[in-house]
Amino acid sequence: MLALFRQCSWLTDVPDDEDAGPQPGPPPPAEISRNERPKRGAERPGPAEMAAAALAVNGDFYDRLLAVGGNSACADCASKEPPTWASSNLGVVLCNECVGAHRGLGVHISKPLSLKMDAWSEEAQAFMLSKGNAAVNAELEAHSAAAASKPDADAPLETKVAFVKSKYEKMAFKAGGDGVVVEAARTSNRFSSKGQVHAGIAIVRVLKAHDLLNADDSTGLGLDESDPYVKIISPTGKSAQTKVIDNDLNPEWNETLQLNVDDLKPLRLEVWDSDTLTADDPLGHGDIVLTGLAPGEPTKKKVELIGHPSQGWVEVEITFAALDA
Repeated sequence: MLALFRQCSWLTDVPDDEDAGPQPGPPPPAEISRNERPKRGAERPGPAEMAAAALAVNGDFYDRLLAVGGNSACADCASKEPPTWASSNLGVVLCNECVGAHRGLGVHISKPLSLKMDAWSEEAQAFMLSKGNAAVNAELEAHSAAAASKPDADAPLETKVAFVKSKYEKMAFKAGGDGVVVEAARTSNRFSSKGQVHAGIAIVRVLKAHDLLNADDSTGLGLDESDPYVKIISPTGKSAQTKVIDNDLNPEWNETLQLNVDDLKPLRLEVWDSDTLTADDPLGHGDIVLTGLAPGEPTKKKVELIGHPSQGWVEVEITFAALDA
């Protein structure tokens, strides 16, 4: 793993000192304290409120970032839709589909954040503005095989995932790379059909979480701890959630949830602290990537929580049951 970070050192300025350990990317966006988060009775902040809060911090960062070379399109598939995501430690902007592939790499390789919903610190903004898709791709797509291997905006999601994995994890398209794309995951042909009710069922067994943020420690003495629950949300907005576990930063649910899924876009996992008199507090979120799953076979995944504030991870076991073609 250390070798991988040194391969990426041109992006992340990793120190040579082994004791220092890898330090990918710029400082993360500044955390927003619990007291600074808006309360709306028993309701959670909606997308409009989150976007307004981010805009107050980010200012014209979004417009300046899209003006950087290559940033008018996605770094990995050249989709012309205005990018709304970025990898905060790689310095590239991304489309809604390719960001799911970056989630699958793990935060030790790529740390995706929303350009519209997350607050970016001055340091993080400066880092992104110093990079850009054109500069990063000049390094990571220097191999002659890169152009022929790069998917277009309409390519199947599994093809995009394979390219992203090859580009950032294997470094296949750097000068001197092998230029070989990893094999794309095989999926049910129902995923490429239009107008289907659903392509299969995602069965998510929420196992446990570790080192969650303490949103209830108002005294600072550790007398109270968060009361967490997990919510799983499909790309179409369908959701299911676990029970609440009281006063526990390392909870174990062992609870099974299931959702109909229409395609291979990632499921969103959210962790919340349940509150009785005020709005529930967000403890972080992450994606459950469905690409690469063998139909019918349970696969354990550790979902690192991101967001501001956030810490810890959630372990799940995901099984995809595909409908017959």
